[in-house]
Amino acid sequence: MDKTYMWREYPFIRGDKHYRYQTNNPDIHKKMRQRKDFKLVLWSLNSRLWVYVSKKNTLEKAKRTLGNITRDKVKKVTSSKLFYTENTPYIASK
Repeated sequence: MDKTYMWREYPFIRGDKHYRYQTNNPDIHKKMRQRKDFKLVLWSLNSRLWVYVSKKNTLEKAKRTLGNITRDKVKKVTSSKLFYTENTPYIASK
């Protein structure tokens, strides 16, 4: 199952507004690539892995963006400030 992760780039710097989004889903990668506020900063040569960075003013806006891109509920890893969605396949209505 594909997953998309999101975390704050520098959590130890107060006021940092950059968030990283990591996915292994080609459809989510395509959506991120098409957005003007996302910049590809890392990719894998031997597997499906892309990491983007985007500037968001608040954590809530960053989580909302993650949910909008993946069309799934955003969940939190309990022991850290890492958020993720499980990308289940969906069929777009016509």
